[in-house]
Amino acid sequence: LDLINQIMDLRKIESGRLTLNLTEMDVVLYTRQLVESFRAKAENRNISYEFDSEMESLMMSLDHRKYEKILFNLISNAIKFTSDGGMITVNLRQIKDNSDGRKYIEVSVSDTGCGIRPENISLVFERFYQENGGHVPYESMKGSGIGLVIAKDYVELHEGSISVSSVLGEGSTFRFCIPVDLKADV
Repeated sequence: LDLINQIMDLRKIESGRLTLNLTEMDVVLYTRQLVESFRAKAENRNISYEFDSEMESLMMSLDHRKYEKILFNLISNAIKFTSDGGMITVNLRQIKDNSDGRKYIEVSVSDTGCGIRPENISLVFERFYQENGGHVPYESMKGSGIGLVIAKDYVELHEGSISVSSVLGEGSTFRFCIPVDLKADV
Protein backbone atom coordinates (compact mmCIF):
# COMPACT_ATOMS: atom_id res chain seq x y z
CA LEU A 1 0.00 0.00 0.00
CA ASP A 2 2.84 2.36 0.86
CA LEU A 3 4.50 1.66 -2.51
CA ILE A 4 1.23 2.31 -4.34
CA ASN A 5 0.79 5.60 -2.47
CA GLN A 6 4.35 6.64 -3.34
CA ILE A 7 3.80 5.85 -7.01
CA MET A 8 0.53 7.82 -6.97
CA ASP A 9 2.35 10.76 -5.38
CA LEU A 10 5.03 10.57 -8.09
CA ARG A 11 2.30 10.80 -10.72
CA LYS A 12 0.75 13.80 -8.94
CA ILE A 13 4.15 15.49 -8.72
CA GLU A 14 4.78 14.91 -12.41
CA SER A 15 1.40 16.41 -13.29
CA GLY A 16 1.80 19.34 -10.88
CA ARG A 17 -1.23 18.28 -8.83
CA LEU A 18 0.50 17.46 -5.53
CA THR A 19 0.11 20.24 -2.99
CA LEU A 20 1.13 20.86 0.60
CA ASN A 21 -1.23 20.64 3.53
CA LEU A 22 0.63 22.95 5.90
CA THR A 23 0.10 22.82 9.65
CA GLU A 24 1.79 24.93 12.32
CA MET A 25 3.84 22.65 14.57
CA ASP A 26 6.89 22.41 16.78
CA VAL A 27 9.38 20.97 14.28
CA VAL A 28 11.90 20.04 17.01
CA LEU A 29 9.37 18.00 18.98
CA TYR A 30 7.96 16.37 15.83
CA THR A 31 11.41 15.50 14.49
CA ARG A 32 12.42 14.04 17.86
CA GLN A 33 9.28 11.84 17.84
CA LEU A 34 9.93 10.64 14.29
CA VAL A 35 13.57 9.88 15.04
CA GLU A 36 12.64 8.00 18.22
CA SER A 37 10.23 5.79 16.27
CA PHE A 38 13.31 4.14 14.68
CA ARG A 39 15.27 3.63 17.91
CA ALA A 40 14.27 -0.03 18.46
CA LYS A 41 15.19 -0.93 14.89
CA ALA A 42 18.65 0.66 15.32
CA GLU A 43 19.19 -0.93 18.74
CA ASN A 44 18.24 -4.37 17.38
CA ARG A 45 21.23 -4.02 15.05
CA ASN A 46 23.45 -2.58 17.82
CA ILE A 47 23.67 0.72 15.90
CA SER A 48 24.49 3.78 17.97
CA TYR A 49 21.61 6.16 17.27
CA GLU A 50 21.47 9.83 18.25
CA PHE A 51 19.30 12.90 17.73
CA ASP A 52 20.71 16.35 18.33
CA SER A 53 19.07 19.75 18.01
CA GLU A 54 20.58 23.12 18.83
CA MET A 55 17.03 24.36 19.53
CA GLU A 56 14.60 23.29 22.22
CA SER A 57 11.58 24.31 20.16
CA LEU A 58 10.72 25.98 16.85
CA MET A 59 7.20 26.61 15.56
CA MET A 60 6.81 26.54 11.79
CA SER A 61 4.43 25.34 9.08
CA LEU A 62 5.03 21.93 7.48
CA ASP A 63 3.08 19.28 5.70
CA HIS A 64 3.62 16.81 8.53
CA ARG A 65 2.87 13.71 6.44
CA LYS A 66 5.35 14.67 3.73
CA TYR A 67 7.96 15.72 6.31
CA GLU A 68 7.49 12.35 8.02
CA LYS A 69 8.01 10.55 4.70
CA ILE A 70 11.21 12.51 4.02
CA LEU A 71 12.67 11.48 7.37
CA PHE A 72 11.31 7.95 7.07
CA ASN A 73 13.11 7.44 3.76
CA LEU A 74 16.40 8.95 4.93
CA ILE A 75 16.53 7.13 8.29
CA SER A 76 15.35 3.82 6.78
CA ASN A 77 18.16 4.01 4.22
CA ALA A 78 20.70 4.91 6.92
CA ILE A 79 19.69 1.85 8.93
CA LYS A 80 19.61 -0.36 5.83
CA PHE A 81 23.12 0.63 4.70
CA THR A 82 24.81 0.75 8.13
CA SER A 83 26.46 -2.40 9.40
CA ASP A 84 25.68 -3.79 12.83
CA GLY A 85 27.60 -1.80 15.44
CA GLY A 86 27.68 1.34 13.25
CA MET A 87 26.40 4.82 14.04
CA ILE A 88 23.57 7.06 12.81
CA THR A 89 23.14 10.68 13.84
CA VAL A 90 20.21 12.97 13.02
CA ASN A 91 20.87 16.69 13.52
CA LEU A 92 18.44 19.60 13.36
CA ARG A 93 19.48 23.22 13.30
CA GLN A 94 18.35 26.58 12.00
CA ILE A 95 20.41 28.36 9.35
CA LYS A 96 20.15 31.56 7.33
CA ASP A 97 20.72 31.47 3.58
CA ASN A 98 22.71 34.52 2.61
CA SER A 99 21.57 34.30 -1.02
CA ASP A 100 17.89 34.84 -0.23
CA GLY A 101 17.92 36.04 3.40
CA ARG A 102 15.45 33.35 4.49
CA LYS A 103 15.82 31.20 7.58
CA TYR A 104 15.71 27.44 7.12
CA ILE A 105 15.71 24.33 9.21
CA GLU A 106 18.51 22.01 8.19
CA VAL A 107 18.14 18.32 8.94
CA SER A 108 21.04 15.95 8.37
CA VAL A 109 21.03 12.17 8.61
CA SER A 110 24.58 10.80 8.84
CA ASP A 111 25.63 7.17 8.97
CA THR A 112 28.78 5.09 9.09
CA GLY A 113 27.43 2.79 6.42
CA CYS A 114 28.89 1.51 3.18
CA GLY A 115 28.79 4.89 1.44
CA ILE A 116 28.14 5.65 -2.21
CA ARG A 117 30.57 5.36 -5.09
CA PRO A 118 31.61 8.88 -6.19
CA GLU A 119 30.45 8.26 -9.76
CA ASN A 120 26.97 7.31 -8.47
CA ILE A 121 26.25 10.22 -6.13
CA SER A 122 24.51 12.15 -8.91
CA LEU A 123 22.20 9.15 -9.50
CA VAL A 124 20.78 8.61 -5.98
CA PHE A 125 17.82 10.95 -6.51
CA GLU A 126 16.84 9.33 -9.82
CA ARG A 127 13.81 7.09 -10.02
CA PHE A 128 14.41 3.35 -9.48
CA TYR A 129 18.15 3.79 -8.86
CA GLN A 130 19.55 1.63 -6.04
CA GLU A 131 23.15 1.81 -4.87
CA ASN A 132 25.05 -1.25 -3.71
CA GLY A 133 28.35 -0.08 -2.32
CA GLY A 134 29.53 -3.68 -2.30
CA HIS A 135 29.64 -3.77 1.49
CA VAL A 136 26.02 -4.66 2.20
CA PRO A 137 24.38 -7.99 1.41
CA TYR A 138 21.81 -7.54 -1.36
CA GLU A 139 19.02 -9.11 0.73
CA SER A 140 19.16 -6.19 3.18
CA MET A 141 18.81 -3.66 0.36
CA LYS A 142 15.32 -4.52 -0.82
CA GLY A 143 13.44 -1.42 -1.82
CA SER A 144 11.60 0.23 -4.66
CA GLY A 145 14.25 2.75 -5.68
CA ILE A 146 11.80 5.63 -5.35
CA GLY A 147 12.21 6.62 -1.69
CA LEU A 148 14.89 9.24 -2.32
CA VAL A 149 12.99 10.55 -5.35
CA ILE A 150 9.92 11.05 -3.15
CA ALA A 151 12.06 12.65 -0.40
CA LYS A 152 13.58 15.10 -2.92
CA ASP A 153 10.19 15.97 -4.43
CA TYR A 154 8.65 16.53 -0.98
CA VAL A 155 11.56 18.74 0.09
CA GLU A 156 11.28 20.78 -3.11
CA LEU A 157 7.51 21.05 -2.65
CA HIS A 158 8.37 22.73 0.70
CA GLU A 159 10.59 25.19 -1.30
CA GLY A 160 13.68 23.47 0.05
CA SER A 161 16.69 21.55 -1.20
CA ILE A 162 18.35 18.20 -0.50
CA SER A 163 21.89 16.97 -1.02
CA VAL A 164 24.17 14.06 -0.22
CA SER A 165 27.84 13.71 0.57
CA SER A 166 29.46 10.32 0.90
CA VAL A 167 32.74 8.46 1.17
CA LEU A 168 32.74 4.87 -0.04
CA GLY A 169 33.29 2.54 2.90
CA GLU A 170 32.86 5.31 5.49
CA GLY A 171 29.27 6.50 5.25
CA SER A 172 26.92 9.13 3.92
CA THR A 173 25.20 12.32 5.02
CA PHE A 174 21.88 13.36 3.53
CA ARG A 175 21.02 16.98 4.29
CA PHE A 176 17.83 18.87 3.53
CA CYS A 177 16.68 22.42 4.20
CA ILE A 178 13.13 23.77 4.41
CA PRO A 179 12.29 27.47 4.88
CA VAL A 180 10.91 28.38 8.29
CA ASP A 181 8.57 31.05 6.87
CA LEU A 182 6.23 28.80 4.84
CA LYS A 183 2.62 29.81 5.36
CA ALA A 184 -0.57 27.89 4.74
CA ASP A 185 -2.85 29.27 2.06
CA VAL A 186 -5.99 30.68 3.61
